[in-house]
Amino acid sequence: MPWHTIGSAPFAVSTWTVFGRLPVVCLLALVFWGALRRGASWRVALLATAALVAGLTAGTALLPSVIGALVGGIAAWLVALRVLGARRPPIAELALGVLVVVAVGRLGCLVNGCCFGTPTDLPWSIRYASGSGAWTLHHALGWIDAEASLSRPVHPYPIYETMGLAVWIPAFLILRRRLRSDGAIAALTAAWDLGLRAWIDGYRGMVNVGWSLIGPRYTLMLAFASMALAVLAWRLERRERARIATSAPRIGVGPDLGVLRGWAVYLGVWVLGWVPTVNQTPFLRALLVAAVVAGAGALQLPASVSARGALRRVAIAAASVVVALPVAWQATAFAQAQSDAAVVGWQYEVDHDRGKLVRIGSDSEDEDDIEERRRALGYETAEPPGAARVPGRRGRLWAGVGVGGGDTRYKVSSDKSCSGNYTVHDRRGVNAYAQAEWEEPVSEETVAWIGGRAGYLGESSVVETHRDDTLESTRDLRFRTGFAQAWGEIEHPNYSVGLGVVGYRQSETDAMRGGATQESVRYAGLPGGHLRGGFSFLGADIGYGDRMSMIGFPASHIGVSGAIYDPDAAGQHPDDAIFRYFVGAQTFTGADGTMIRYAPSIGLQLQLGGRHVIGFDGLATEGKSAAALVHYRTVVWE
Repeated sequence: MPWHTIGSAPFAVSTWTVFGRLPVVCLLALVFWGALRRGASWRVALLATAALVAGLTAGTALLPSVIGALVGGIAAWLVALRVLGARRPPIAELALGVLVVVAVGRLGCLVNGCCFGTPTDLPWSIRYASGSGAWTLHHALGWIDAEASLSRPVHPYPIYETMGLAVWIPAFLILRRRLRSDGAIAALTAAWDLGLRAWIDGYRGMVNVGWSLIGPRYTLMLAFASMALAVLAWRLERRERARIATSAPRIGVGPDLGVLRGWAVYLGVWVLGWVPTVNQTPFLRALLVAAVVAGAGALQLPASVSARGALRRVAIAAASVVVALPVAWQATAFAQAQSDAAVVGWQYEVDHDRGKLVRIGSDSEDEDDIEERRRALGYETAEPPGAARVPGRRGRLWAGVGVGGGDTRYKVSSDKSCSGNYTVHDRRGVNAYAQAEWEEPVSEETVAWIGGRAGYLGESSVVETHRDDTLESTRDLRFRTGFAQAWGEIEHPNYSVGLGVVGYRQSETDAMRGGATQESVRYAGLPGGHLRGGFSFLGADIGYGDRMSMIGFPASHIGVSGAIYDPDAAGQHPDDAIFRYFVGAQTFTGADGTMIRYAPSIGLQLQLGGRHVIGFDGLATEGKSAAALVHYRTVVWE
């Protein structure tokens, strides 16, 4: 790679034509068909589709990225449909089309070498040939020599986005059948895409918009926007169901567009076409010319013009000029773009601090504007190749504490008969521990952990035995447990493997109501372990008595976990995670010290500056009872 053409001359076809241009044309056809299917006339559908094209070009000029193009295109399309009197825009068809276009388009990014990922040592990493963007970046950072024929192995970032969007397609089809609101379906689709980008953008080594360099705030912005869209979808669905329940009539599209409205939309199309004087590719120019020409065919003369006489001839001549001028201008711009295609391109800057390739503008922009943007992004001085290298990772000693407690209440059957016998266990207690562990770099993305934890768990429990809803006996239990854990673990963003051991001393006081008190002490040792696998943002997670244990003692967990990584980091590394989560179930011991119970659980961790970790873990049991643990750790020596 890169792979720019398919076939050989004179029948060679650009890979961007297959993976980029053709899907966009199919999207326009899908949107046009969707408007017709919703009852719009061909004139309304054609003018709205032309507005979509104009919005794509304007959005790309203002924000040169896929997000900019989509926001501009969808906004122009919706405004045009509103002006033309459409009340049932084919939003679901547009959402599905955009989903497929981006998913297929990312394959074009993959084979053409753009939007490549950060360095990795994973087995599915890929390399790019000399002269590619990845090779240029790695050479400028001093990671490879000028004689190297390949770049360093990098994450196939485009594949991650393609796979993530492909996962949503079956979900989209299911929602299409079950939800009543097209707007809700589109909002959920956008929420999924933004949430996906929040998860995976840390893998990206090539940045197209400077505002994504604001650090973890960019990731959090995407995450919050995703959640806001999910809430919007819920509200839209509720409103649509309420409308259906009241049998309120839905206003559809009229039989045809109004004359003045059609001309207003058409003028808006070519005004938008006038705005993007920079950052336009020949393909976008070609689409714009086609949109202006096709849109002209949907126009009508004012009905008030007489069918005979000079007035009609003047009106026809004026309309022809209004149509011909933008068509001629756009055609000229398209021809110029075609002639400049070989020399006009994007300008990039090597960000030595972040280890990324950052787009700062295009060759068609004014040099003063480019320079001002360079200074705004902090690129005031250029550094020679090899001036910067990957910051070395050093061994570090972490220390931390955790404090927790709560009330865990649950009911279990006392026998297997149908007598209705059951026992209610009600535990209350506190848990505290201190830990220390050593972090040792193994590779660019892998670290080894060796550490231990010592703590204390004090509990008071009440055990009530019921027989046919009649209380038969009650016991008061007191546990005092001192425990110690030791572990070793290998951690990578995509997997973790760990082994350990847990030992404890537990003293138990058992008091029967109206009876004697018994005291006992027991010692035990148990093996521990941790196994996680999947993607960094979503993976299966299971462990027992390991460094990830959260609630109580001895603790185990099973569920899914993941992390969001700092997009400014040069690569994926456990220390670059800014947020971690766990959703699943955790165990806690029963009131008799032996019974193990599972409870729904959630774990959250916030990492500050790669040196401080604050976490919260909680579980919920029956009877509205819960337990929680708050923990903190920090680097004390390196």
